[in-house]
Amino acid sequence: MAVLVYAIDNKESFTHVENWLNDLKSQANEDVRIFLVGNKADLEEDRKVSKEEGEKYKLDQHLDLFMETSAKTGQNARNVLVEAAKILYNDFLKFDENANNKKDTPGKQKQKGTELIAKPKKAQGKKCC
Repeated sequence: MAVLVYAIDNKESFTHVENWLNDLKSQANEDVRIFLVGNKADLEEDRKVSKEEGEKYKLDQHLDLFMETSAKTGQNARNVLVEAAKILYNDFLKFDENANNKKDTPGKQKQKGTELIAKPKKAQGKKCC
């Protein structure tokens, strides 16, 4: 997961997103989830990057999420985390489902899925009176 953040009141920070994205794509796994965040949404009167520009960039670059936030007021701060968590959780479910659906193949060990709930252990020890 990677979060690229620019300030909506700073066009230069938005132009740097392309460099950061190129660096990220050259160094990260190809299946990395990338989220674009336009920060300082509380500075609407000083806006230099439109919301439409952010949305278009997300679509053009095939990013996974775009949202505008404000660290100062907290606007959408929780929502961006919740939406990112949903995307990552859905990825986990798909991975877990694929792992559980793999069939045994000669020479390979069957991969087991991750269990979210621990199974209770059987009581061990001496028998009662």
